[in-house]
Amino acid sequence: ENSSCVSCSSEPETATGRKLPAGLDSFGLNNSQMSAVRSAVSSIRCDHSCSIELIWGPPGTGKTKTLCSILWAALLAKCKTVICAPTNIAIHEVVTRTIQLVKNSRKESKGLHGSFTLGDMVLLGNRDRLNVDDDLTEVFLDEWTSNERTHKLLACLGTKGVRKKVATFMHFLESYPLQYNSLLKKSSEKNVSDFSSFFHKNFSEHVRPLKECLGVLQVHLPSTFMVEKETQKTNKLLNLMTEILKLTKKQKLDGAKLVKDFQVKKGAGKDSPEGKFLAKTLECVDILREIRDTLCRRLPRLNNRRKIKRFCLDHASLVFCTASVSSKLHSFKVSKHPRLLIIDEASQLKEAESLIPLQLNGLRHAILIGDERQLPAMVMSK
Repeated sequence: ENSSCVSCSSEPETATGRKLPAGLDSFGLNNSQMSAVRSAVSSIRCDHSCSIELIWGPPGTGKTKTLCSILWAALLAKCKTVICAPTNIAIHEVVTRTIQLVKNSRKESKGLHGSFTLGDMVLLGNRDRLNVDDDLTEVFLDEWTSNERTHKLLACLGTKGVRKKVATFMHFLESYPLQYNSLLKKSSEKNVSDFSSFFHKNFSEHVRPLKECLGVLQVHLPSTFMVEKETQKTNKLLNLMTEILKLTKKQKLDGAKLVKDFQVKKGAGKDSPEGKFLAKTLECVDILREIRDTLCRRLPRLNNRRKIKRFCLDHASLVFCTASVSSKLHSFKVSKHPRLLIIDEASQLKEAESLIPLQLNGLRHAILIGDERQLPAMVMSK
């Protein structure tokens, strides 16, 4: 454990890392593990000096559990952290356990200990070497080529993304009675479907792509964009759209009555099917307007995959990769540099390889985890 920063020691406990973040008490850490986490948290929150710490422990003493607890604290503090290891297998293990830890903690605390998304994490590397499975697909970012994550985000943040989908959906909900009325005037009654069928068909065409887009944003947007309020809004909108679809399926609505009520800005009776339907659509428009004015305005406009990758790396709190792959972080020229570097199984790395992540711009603190009983790095010579 490194010596305490004099400046931090003179500050109130709530302003420094001496007070452990909420939620860590549920991780079942022993005294030694808690001490290591406390020291790491102090470093995370210190801006006065740089530090290098060592977490040592024989096999089976819970070093990985301690590491995941530190990463939880880094997430809470929004401290950009790079986590390296000598092998892809080691990184696979750490990121898998971290994802599970975050999911379990969010489920148990119901968001009381912080708001996180998988967009706060990036697993950078080669898919085959990392053996990326379904659990890791959502956080994986290929070091060379595009993958599912970049494709999905590009579809949502590009020119035909969520902004356009929200705008076109709002336009439909604000004009569907007039569209139906115009259709009635242009066509004979025999060729015009009933209002419920008309609305259900057009509504579904807007709902499907918007639902898909909002689902992607909930998973892949960093929590700095998809804050808790935005998540609640999108969830409310998704539920509301489902309710509206059920209404049009269950009941045959009077299109003429809806058109009349819409034109005179007077809702039908609240207990009537038309009244409930009109109220739901108006509520849907209000939520869409809120999403347009808050979330959509904050989102960047990204039109190529390289910008998407840079966006993911810029805003992720945790970046997982092998020590050698960490060199790719230089080429992406991210604007938000990491403050903390954690090297797991550090004794297996060659000294020269350790220098790759240690040279990342912006680093203030480093934590090396391992023990002398681990298999050291070896260079075979014939």
